[in-house]
Amino acid sequence: MQESRLFRILYYLLDKGHATAPELAEKFEVSVRTIYRDVDAISSAGIPIYVTTGRNGGIQFLDDYVLNKSFFSDSEKLEILSSLQSLSAVQYPEVDTILNKLGAIFQTSLTDWIDVDFSRWGSVAESENKLFRQLKQAIFENCEIAFDYHNAAGDSGKRNVYPYKLVYKDKAWYLYAFCLSRNENRLFRLSRIKNLILTEVHFEHKTDICQYHSVFPMPEEIGDLIDLELEFTLDVGYRLFDTLDDTAITQHENGYTVKLTLPENDWLYDFLMSFGNKVTIIRINEVVPSDPLQNFYGIPNADYLKTTIPLLQGAGTAVSSIQDILQLGIYITNAVKAPKTEYVIDKSSIENSLPYLEAELSLFPNIKVIMLMGDVAKKAFNMITKKATKKNAIPAVSTYKLRSSEIYYKGIRVMPSYIMTGGNILIEKSKVTMATEDIAAMLKIIK
Repeated sequence: MQESRLFRILYYLLDKGHATAPELAEKFEVSVRTIYRDVDAISSAGIPIYVTTGRNGGIQFLDDYVLNKSFFSDSEKLEILSSLQSLSAVQYPEVDTILNKLGAIFQTSLTDWIDVDFSRWGSVAESENKLFRQLKQAIFENCEIAFDYHNAAGDSGKRNVYPYKLVYKDKAWYLYAFCLSRNENRLFRLSRIKNLILTEVHFEHKTDICQYHSVFPMPEEIGDLIDLELEFTLDVGYRLFDTLDDTAITQHENGYTVKLTLPENDWLYDFLMSFGNKVTIIRINEVVPSDPLQNFYGIPNADYLKTTIPLLQGAGTAVSSIQDILQLGIYITNAVKAPKTEYVIDKSSIENSLPYLEAELSLFPNIKVIMLMGDVAKKAFNMITKKATKKNAIPAVSTYKLRSSEIYYKGIRVMPSYIMTGGNILIEKSKVTMATEDIAAMLKIIK
């Protein structure tokens, strides 16, 4: 017990530089007399610790004292040197000098057993290294920076931020910083940062800014978790094994089955984008259910599938699950990503979800048909097209009249139809018939 306390006292003094006996007694829950006995024991072990009296007195090391190399075990010395060696991966310029000095102090040689390089292949690596060095300088000097940033929705703009730290997460570098325009801490992916400038403005760094909370939000803060089961062809197998855990992948005669539980966020969009050429249809429903498990990618017998699957079956397809639908090249999503709070979905709810819907639409380069199932889906799609072309793609007339029209947007057939989820579709039999006919027409287009 005493030996443990002695080491803790040493660590405390190394950190603080100076402490009084009453301060240490309170810290380690012993008497002042016990602290003085501990100081004698430390001094007897050859460590130059001493006590001074008076107003500014206390317990401290001799000036310029360096902790003896025997303080660390052989394994601890190797861990320290190995950790420093890994800093070369992030272009830390002084690492070789530090390694040489510590190696001499420890009288330990380091086995060159690992190389880590986070940079990408090709000429882009040099520009990334330059960006990394600039950001490190800005962080160390508490320097405000300005840059152009391209977000996940495809928008770009100028950002001025106070940089706090660089973070590596899931095969990508991020900058954690205080955004002056948003007035809050934000996370910026380094690959989307362009034209970085170090300004003449310096800020006061708060040392505890990232100390007591995670830089990356927990899953409950980044969206509901959804269960996915996807089918992929044999030719993309190597990419699956590069990206996913082996336990998530099952190989069969015609390809691979992948089962995942993921939050609905940028990573999921990026993952789907990488296989986007396998998807040829997007169907846009109106709004997500209040229970995520009842969505298209929720439980096998989800409410949204109880009407969707019969519609596809009525159109002549032999589907019985969302996996079967995906296998046909049909991706289904919702225009509004938050559940309804009132009977009518207001314009602001649609607008808030547009960046996510736009991101989804951009994932699939080989889209031939976009089906708009319901009025909310039509409104959302028109908001997107109007922002891009200054005009609506879908005329403001009833769906019944639009069904006989061929509408195209950027060479993609756009087919307005009726909502395919909820209790109303089970009541309005005529709309069930027409939605089934529209789906059959859609399937003919992609064959």
